Amino acid sequence: MGFGWLFVGYFVANFMSLHQFGAIFRMIGYGMMLGASVRLCRYHRSFLGLEILSLLMVLLCGVLSLGNAELFAQEFLLKELTLLPETVYTVFGHGEQWLMLALQAALLWAIRSIAVDIGVPKIAVSATRNFIFVCMYYVVYAISLLPIPMPSVVSATVAIIAWILFFAWMILNQILLFSCYAKICDEDDVEMEQKPSRFAFVNQFRREVEQKEQKAREADALYREEKQKKRMEKAKRRKK
Repeated sequence: MGFGWLFVGYFVANFMSLHQFGAIFRMIGYGMMLGASVRLCRYHRSFLGLEILSLLMVLLCGVLSLGNAELFAQEFLLKELTLLPETVYTVFGHGEQWLMLALQAALLWAIRSIAVDIGVPKIAVSATRNFIFVCMYYVVYAISLLPIPMPSVVSATVAIIAWILFFAWMILNQILLFSCYAKICDEDDVEMEQKPSRFAFVNQFRREVEQKEQKAREADALYREEKQKKRMEKAKRRKK
């Protein structure tokens, strides 16, 4: 359906880009997210915003990748290479931060919307919770940018809190995307039979999990059936 590519693209864009050549990985990751959002938009129009913002992030990271090319030439080719002024990279770098906020909001809004429509409230609640963490990070990030003198202890504390919140919402969003991949699928998708493992304990574990899931489905079906009966009985009593 597209959540698999969205999961991988998000991982590449956020976790594989935490180094000096990160802009290239972010461009690749957002490119994968763009492809995934195009496909997901066929099923739910709420992914249109994510599609547009992913395209903008690909273009922005493409410009920042020129800075990576300069850095590569200076470190490995021992050549002075200047493609764009340093101020351009600085402006685009700050712009990327705020565009990322819009992208995270669009991603979580789309997930919440599709989860509400198909009746998966747990995923919808998780999307709302993750957005709160994103907002908390950007509040701390905005405080760190204020042009006011701060004691070194305060600055260090703000930086630590920002990093903790940053990794917290990235990890939570990655878990959320995996949940979407596991629980939200195309109606045309066919569940493939899982090949047995060479290890007996793995097969035993799978059987136990399948039995628990089957019991949970049966219990849920029974609960829904009893609830429907009670509703029908109440409706009959009201008519009388």
